[in-house]
Amino acid sequence: MDFVYDAVLFLRILELLCGLLIIGTLIKKFKDFKKFTEGAILIFIAGLIIVFKQLFDLSELNTTLPDEFFNLFIYLFFAIGILYFSKRLTMFEKKQERHLEKLEKKRELREKYTPKSIKKKNK
Repeated sequence: MDFVYDAVLFLRILELLCGLLIIGTLIKKFKDFKKFTEGAILIFIAGLIIVFKQLFDLSELNTTLPDEFFNLFIYLFFAIGILYFSKRLTMFEKKQERHLEKLEKKRELREKYTPKSIKKKNK
């Protein structure tokens, strides 16, 4: 029975770390709570719920091991999904920045090489 107690304690600590990983990823991504989107706020609240639930459940370790494995896998998939989403969002933002830079260069070149007679007509 001591093995099950230690295993449940270990799994609860891993679940707590998954919640902290979710919260930490959001804070690292947005860097300021004011920049959180609605979805990010919901994910942040879910991370807080995971953390507080695990802190509360650390005092009661009389659950079965399969239940704890199930909870851990749910939290792990959720945390991995958040990390993947964060990475994809960062890649999308970089791609968007490169696209805007290209558009800016095209506009500057167009402005630079447009004949003066055409510029006067447009004004």
